[in-house]
Amino acid sequence: MSANGDSRLNTLRMNDAYDSPAAHDLGMVTPESEVYSTDMWASFGNEGDLDTIWNDNDLFQYMSGQVDQLEADSPSLQYANPWQDLTPPCDWRPSWSTSHQELLHHYSEVLSHLIVLSEEPINPFRNCIMPIIYESQDSPVLYAVLAFSAAHLENTGKHLEESSVDFYNRSLEGISHSMSNEVSPQETLIAIILLVYFEALVRSKSSPNMKAHLQDSSRLLRKIEASKQFEYDFLHKALGFYDVIHSLSTRAKPLLTPPGDIDNNRGYPKGNSHSGAIDPLLGLSETLWPLLYRLGVLLSRLEEWKMAVEAGDAFDSDILYIAIQTSAATLKETLETWVPVIPQGYVLSDGNISRQDGQITPDCLTIRAMFHNALAYRYAALLQLHKAAYGRPRHHPCIQENVHLTLSHCMEVTSSNGPVSALLWPLFIAASEAVTKEDRLMATQTFNCLQQRQGMVNIDHASEIILKTWSDPFRSWEMVEQEMGFTIVFG
Repeated sequence: MSANGDSRLNTLRMNDAYDSPAAHDLGMVTPESEVYSTDMWASFGNEGDLDTIWNDNDLFQYMSGQVDQLEADSPSLQYANPWQDLTPPCDWRPSWSTSHQELLHHYSEVLSHLIVLSEEPINPFRNCIMPIIYESQDSPVLYAVLAFSAAHLENTGKHLEESSVDFYNRSLEGISHSMSNEVSPQETLIAIILLVYFEALVRSKSSPNMKAHLQDSSRLLRKIEASKQFEYDFLHKALGFYDVIHSLSTRAKPLLTPPGDIDNNRGYPKGNSHSGAIDPLLGLSETLWPLLYRLGVLLSRLEEWKMAVEAGDAFDSDILYIAIQTSAATLKETLETWVPVIPQGYVLSDGNISRQDGQITPDCLTIRAMFHNALAYRYAALLQLHKAAYGRPRHHPCIQENVHLTLSHCMEVTSSNGPVSALLWPLFIAASEAVTKEDRLMATQTFNCLQQRQGMVNIDHASEIILKTWSDPFRSWEMVEQEMGFTIVFG
């Protein structure tokens, strides 16, 4: 990707892109003139193997899953095959090139597993999205998936025939057409949310599009809900997840409805009980997410208070300060008493999760990872609260205690060999305040693990910012981020 092309992409605004296809063309990124040769990856074998694997029926069956090989011992974590009762229609003839097939394979077999905490009862990013791609071979969902997959591979140094930027633009073009003509609203929403993941996880440079993506997907979500024809409930959670993560990352006010009335806000979990099913996106943090939403609102109010103080508006600043302190006290008390809900069939023993029958199985390791992930979020939220709302300095005991607890649970996540999705926010918040050799070593080891297992660009950027923050104790991570020109979303 050229520097010029990337700069032009930074200027592309989603609101402009959605106006009309013609308006979108003005902001289109032109990929580099040369065409890269495809680097055939060892995992796909030689060219002859590809010709054998990717024929019509075999492609459909292969992308349907091969899920039998992935089934865990526990029924609670078995992977369902969404196409087990389907066969390709007789006129089903995929026109995708070999390079597109490779990217779809990478999304289906690699990426979709990296962005969820649980695949029970299904992995929605695989089982719900792949059928849409097969049914509509030229949809914006297809190009959003190709953009996501291509960018992830580009970050590992792979050279592709088409760049992720090109796929990104083609997805935007399809989204623009669908919104202008008010067709396929649910597929359009899926495409936009996939672009949110693209922006947050694998975008090589900062982009102004993230907030616009969230705004447009939020509006589209409300429109679909009003029609009472919503089919993909996981989109509520996906949008709610990144709405909160974006707020915690940028101190911008969350865009969705506050989760006070949980039953009327399907983007957030409801209740304090656990049905036995693990949420694919939130894991065991379901009941913590409304508290993180409140933390995001509090951080945005702190920014408003700072602006009121700088403007010399004593009346507004006093009112905001009282409201902030009241909210902070309530939130602190709730966070301190919050604990993850343990799934049925598991027990908490010596600070860790075990099966009631005492066996150590793959699903047990997964639950352990989610348990420590949830606690890492809890202590990171307390750390952020003490720092932002109460103005605690870096060396304050409350700060350092929560730094150590957060990093300890982050390390437990990675050492469990379970999923490490969505661990970046607590890891980064704690690492940015770490001062002891022990805590910095834990942070470094966890960052290394995330980089190796996830391969996301935002992890690389976050690690770079942390190292520069450690090298100069007088600079906050926000200052370093601004100097480096990054706006990281810690998804």
